[in-house]
Amino acid sequence: MIMTTRNAVVLAASMFATLAFAGTASAASMSVTLSADTVTIGDQIQATVKIDSEGSGINASQGTLQFPKDILEVVSLDKTGSVFNFWLQDPTYSNSSGQIAWIGGSSSGLSGRSLQVLKINFRVKGSGTANLAFTDGAVTAADGSGTNVLSAMRGVNLNSAPSQGTVPATGTTTGPTPAGTPAGTTPTGAVTSTPTVPVVPPPPVVVIPPKQIVRVPTIVKNLPEMPKIQVSLYPDPTKWYNLSSQFFASWSLPADVSDVADVIDKSAKTDPTKSNGLYDNKSYQINQDGVWYLHVRFKNNVGWGPTLNYRLALDRTPPLPFDITVKEGETTDVPNPTIMFSTGDELSGIGGYAVRVDGNLPIDTSSTVFTLPLLDPGQQVILVTARDLAGNTTEKSIQLDILPIASPVITGVNKDIFLGEGKLEIQGTALAGAVIGLTLKQKTGDIVLSTKIHADQDGNWIFRFDQALKKGLYFVEVVAEDGRGAKSLVVKSDQIKVRERPLLVIGGIEVTQLGFFIGFFIALALAFGAGFLSYRLWRKQVGYRVTLAARDVSAAFGTIGKDVDKCLAHYADGQIDAREAQDMQYVLKKIKTSIDKTKTFIVENIEEIKD
Repeated sequence: MIMTTRNAVVLAASMFATLAFAGTASAASMSVTLSADTVTIGDQIQATVKIDSEGSGINASQGTLQFPKDILEVVSLDKTGSVFNFWLQDPTYSNSSGQIAWIGGSSSGLSGRSLQVLKINFRVKGSGTANLAFTDGAVTAADGSGTNVLSAMRGVNLNSAPSQGTVPATGTTTGPTPAGTPAGTTPTGAVTSTPTVPVVPPPPVVVIPPKQIVRVPTIVKNLPEMPKIQVSLYPDPTKWYNLSSQFFASWSLPADVSDVADVIDKSAKTDPTKSNGLYDNKSYQINQDGVWYLHVRFKNNVGWGPTLNYRLALDRTPPLPFDITVKEGETTDVPNPTIMFSTGDELSGIGGYAVRVDGNLPIDTSSTVFTLPLLDPGQQVILVTARDLAGNTTEKSIQLDILPIASPVITGVNKDIFLGEGKLEIQGTALAGAVIGLTLKQKTGDIVLSTKIHADQDGNWIFRFDQALKKGLYFVEVVAEDGRGAKSLVVKSDQIKVRERPLLVIGGIEVTQLGFFIGFFIALALAFGAGFLSYRLWRKQVGYRVTLAARDVSAAFGTIGKDVDKCLAHYADGQIDAREAQDMQYVLKKIKTSIDKTKTFIVENIEEIKD
């Protein structure tokens, strides 16, 4: 069955995540390489699917590779040498649909630039350009959650030329086939009797003819010197590398050199004698892991000079899977248990290990026995990474349960502290002689103080802090530590309130200095407001009384004025008779009475206004 979605690999990743742990990977790429890029009908060719983890840990891969069924047919699939050690879906192929699919994983985290997934042995049955392309894929990180980190999928093109007299292979094959298994089924599914076709190992070098240099060499009396070369992809012949790709080697040509001979093989002492012309650089490619040698020598008019044997060491296979054991057991009260691990590497050898505790920075070690740093109580994930000399890695993780010692007890704490006074006191009990780590924090979690004190032989301890604290809420955390460094769980106190000291207490209500002044100013403001309102009311009442008094006085003087007019009318002719005198006497008495009443009225109203 050919998988075309990522659902299955997500399931696989969830299985692998419980077995491996690593930091989150950022990217990975999947590619396919060929043992040759030009073939003819009837040839055998091998394709290799590889993953470049780009320095991060991975533990599973899923993919579908499409190939042209009219040009190529699968002979067999080879899992030998794969970095994956179990398969949720065995590699399968269908020559009728031109597809290859797989879902594989590892119980350990893996890292490398050329991690081999699968080898595919093809037979060429048609001519033309064959494109091998990924139509689906995923690579999951060993991060505990199966994150898909695949960022690129790179296919490859193959040129197939006709070969006279070659009869193209017929028939199609479907189903999983281990390496070397007879291939081919009829379209109806019947197994044919096609014999097993031997798979020829791919050539280690893809030779691209170098650009020739035409010149007249200088005539000399001695043999040429040994070449000095630079190799771009493998610059240091003493090191191991984990990347297989086309690379260039270049050298300087002395004036007397007329010919160059070169060859790559696994012998350290080959002397090539066949001239390939005159050139100062050439491209090569190594397709198989191991130690290879690039042999280059020069020829002049005297003869062939000494050979340079340049070492090329390729290792794309991660170290072997391994287990971690804990001397004290995976559940222990020892705060720094000892772990033991060991693995091997078939080619370059183990270059060292790195131990990482719960996501902290890794600690490098060359030993396979490692005592962990002091661990806090609780579950801790320990990740061990084995690294070979080529930079490939294999990871294994284990979860420890560190048991805590008895927790300290806070027996007393003054919860109310007055602003600017300090005098915080905390006391409690713990294991005899234990070291008590005490941390004073604000309610926000900000640390104010961190210190250590010792419990006495009876297990009692006390802490006093006289430094003034800012207003607010605080709490204290304490943890006990014994002579081995084993710790207890953290114990947290009740809230501690820092507030102002009260100025006085009225009816059980505390009044602080600030509260007193605030109350005073409020009372003063109320008194001022009441006085202002009273004054406004008084002004209003006075205005009303003045208005009434003015009206009454005006009326009284109006009556007096009329009486005076009567008197003046009697005296208008300058003579007053007895009757007129009698009337004037009456009017004058009336005027006097009115003046007396008006005087009394005015005095009384002025007294009322004054009051």
